[in-house]
Amino acid sequence: MDETEPTAFEYHAAAMKARIDKYDLYERTVQAPEGTAEMVARDYSRLRGKPARRMREDFAGTAALAAAWCRRNPRNTAVAVDLDPVPLAYGERKHRPGIEKQLALVRGDVLREHGRGYDLVIAFNYSWLALRTRDQLRAYFSRVRAALAPDGIFELDLYGGKGAIEEGEETTKMRGWTYIWDQQSYDPTTGETRCAIHWKLRDGRTLRRSFTYHWRLWSLPELWDLFEDTGLKCLEVHNEDDSPVEGSYRRVKRVPNWDQWNVKVLAERR
Repeated sequence: MDETEPTAFEYHAAAMKARIDKYDLYERTVQAPEGTAEMVARDYSRLRGKPARRMREDFAGTAALAAAWCRRNPRNTAVAVDLDPVPLAYGERKHRPGIEKQLALVRGDVLREHGRGYDLVIAFNYSWLALRTRDQLRAYFSRVRAALAPDGIFELDLYGGKGAIEEGEETTKMRGWTYIWDQQSYDPTTGETRCAIHWKLRDGRTLRRSFTYHWRLWSLPELWDLFEDTGLKCLEVHNEDDSPVEGSYRRVKRVPNWDQWNVKVLAERR
């Protein structure tokens, strides 16, 4: 037998790991689609004095947020854009049934045009950090501006601080599993970071490198410069509170110099 060929035990272990629904774990650990849909709807209504109806979710993954948006109101519609067909297929099976006329799933590059006249364009879960060059990010912001309705709002999130560049694993115990965020490397020369998500289930099974990321940690001043270049401007910055309620944001004029901070940025057409 070739020593490089997997043993029967290894085949069995791989099969067992394959039964772990990593997308379900991700959605239940990292995302809160219904709460996030409510949050962005509230942001828009407060700032524009009317309800938002058309959303585009960029880097959408399984399109959980876009689906939650559509289920809020039968008049709501969404387009979910992602390059990877696997999570989109998962979203097609899990999230799209019953809202097919409201939700469109698009396998495509966010640097290309995917419709115009959106009330909201959303890029959450730090997904846009995958655009690691200034030219790429400038091109993306230009596309976002063109996609927004005249009174549309662009929302994206960003994290930073000393803790954001320290290498190591952060473990969070959930009900039935443990979520492990692994900051594997950070290069101060380029601002590039590599991260991964691992899971450990209650029954002892583990899934290493379930999701991997190669990002650039952009700074807020770089964001403002690129907004200026692409005809966008910052409306508000919301900082995640240092409180027991995770995901609770408040508007700030200055981001606190914490070891690790997380913000939501709202922008509009200049």
